[in-house]
Amino acid sequence: APLYGRRGDLSEATILNVKADIRSDWCNCRRMNEADVDQFDDDFEDDERLMQADRPSIIHRTRHFRQRKRRKGCGASRHGHQQMLCPTRSSHHYDVCITSEQLCDDIVDCPGGEDENPSNCLFYKSIKDQLKHIYNTVLLLADHAAGQNNNHREL
Repeated sequence: APLYGRRGDLSEATILNVKADIRSDWCNCRRMNEADVDQFDDDFEDDERLMQADRPSIIHRTRHFRQRKRRKGCGASRHGHQQMLCPTRSSHHYDVCITSEQLCDDIVDCPGGEDENPSNCLFYKSIKDQLKHIYNTVLLLADHAAGQNNNHREL
C-alpha cells in the first residue's frame, strides 16, 4: 500500500493522492463475466490441489506453472453455453475459455485480445449475419414445404 504521509495526516495533498489512487483502481477494474468466474474457480481449485498434494517444493511448483498442458478445447459453461479456447494463455499460464457472446463485444476477454481483433471481428460478424440469413431462409422453405404437404393430405 502506498504511503501518503504520517498517520492521521489530513493535508489536502494527502487526500488528493488517496482519491487519485482510488479512482485509478476503480477505472482499471473490469466487469467480471461468466468466463472470468469459471476461470477463477478453476484457478482456485488447481491452487488448492497443489497446496494439498504433498506440499511440493517451490521449484516443482514453478516448473508445473510453466509447463501446464494446453486444453484440447472448452466444454460448456456452468450455464450451458458452449465455450471456445483463447489462442493465448493468461499471465499465470492458464487456458482461458470464452463464449460466443464474448466475441467482438468491445470487452477484451482473451489475454492477447484476440476476441476483439478488428480483422477477426469483421469476418465473424459478416459470417454470423450470413448464417442467420441462411437459417431464416431454410426455416421459411421448411414451413412452405410443410404447408404444401398438409394441402395434399386434405385432398
